Amino acid sequence: MKARYYKDSSILDAKDRQQQSYGWASIVAGIALLKKGTRHIIGDGKSIRLGLDNVVDSHPPRPLHIEERYKDLSLDNLFHYNGSSTSWDDSKIQQYVNPSDHDYIRRFYLSKIRKPDKLIWNYNTNGEYTVRSGYWFLTHDPYDDTPPINRPHGSPELKTKIWNLPIMPKLKHFIWRALSGALATKERLTTRGMRIDPTCPRCHSFNESINHALFTCLFATMAWRLADVTLFRNLQMSDSIAENINHILTLLQHKTITDFQKLLPYWLLWRIWKARNNVVFNNFRESPTNTALRSQA
Repeated sequence: MKARYYKDSSILDAKDRQQQSYGWASIVAGIALLKKGTRHIIGDGKSIRLGLDNVVDSHPPRPLHIEERYKDLSLDNLFHYNGSSTSWDDSKIQQYVNPSDHDYIRRFYLSKIRKPDKLIWNYNTNGEYTVRSGYWFLTHDPYDDTPPINRPHGSPELKTKIWNLPIMPKLKHFIWRALSGALATKERLTTRGMRIDPTCPRCHSFNESINHALFTCLFATMAWRLADVTLFRNLQMSDSIAENINHILTLLQHKTITDFQKLLPYWLLWRIWKARNNVVFNNFRESPTNTALRSQA
């Protein structure tokens, strides 16, 4: 991956590429968050670029204000060496750094031991990134202009019915996520600010909403028909995922079908989603027939 996407740079400087994979697009979006929330602890100053790397402990962290032509210079250009001791060189500070940061930079402590610079996550006391601190930063970034992340949606009554189903916990959680808009389809990812093509990776005809991926995509509709799910044989799938899942729930009320037939739709949803992920992450296309058969195994 390094040779293909960031051969001559740090991963924190990696950018979108032409003909990039879906996985790489997701990584780049995550890198943008990490980069904004990281800060360099000054050591020997050799790996910190004056106007590009965050050193100022603000919210969010930021680089020093530097003239454009000096941005790539390493921070140690501002050091004055006197034997084993290191101090700030006032003449260099005045030459390279914007006056608004002069007093600030002089307050930076320079260690007597010239250790390498250290990169930390600025929103955890131990300097290490956690999902919790990353989420906090994402929701408290004062300069973030992406649309806010909506709370999970979906009918609470329908979700309660899902939790009471006699199926495996992983299936309950999966269907709950589908109803809550919490499956990472391409359309959902674009609503979270990711710059990706929202088109379905299987049919390439419509945006990949959660309902499309599980019910109305050509692949999904073929899998439903091949699985021969009772009451779905001649059903026109709705554009509402809530309506489609509610229809599945009505199978539980039918006394003329077996328990296997009642529960098959939940396994089929799971297998349709797994097949979709195989396309996205492994570039492997399973046939609708195989997906239908695996749901019955």
